[in-house]
Amino acid sequence: FKVVRIEPVIIPDLTWAAGSFVSPYGTIQSLGRKDGRITMRLVVPPNSTGRVILPLGAKDIQWQKKSLPAFVAGAQAEVTVESGSHEFSWGE
Repeated sequence: FKVVRIEPVIIPDLTWAAGSFVSPYGTIQSLGRKDGRITMRLVVPPNSTGRVILPLGAKDIQWQKKSLPAFVAGAQAEVTVESGSHEFSWGE
């Protein structure tokens, strides 16, 4: 759990989801909602790193309310984050 992999799977009719896991380094939390855009709030525990892999086809990706550079068409967006709270949002 030194590196936490977060790879959300979007279910079309689901409007929100939440989950947490108590790891040896602390609690990993994720909360997501879908309301035109998908927003995911993530907490990575101290002394850990998050490897966030967003769904294929994610568009207009934002991390901490700032746009991420465009990714190659057909490729998944992958971002590595340090411990702390993070917010991602994207269009489908």
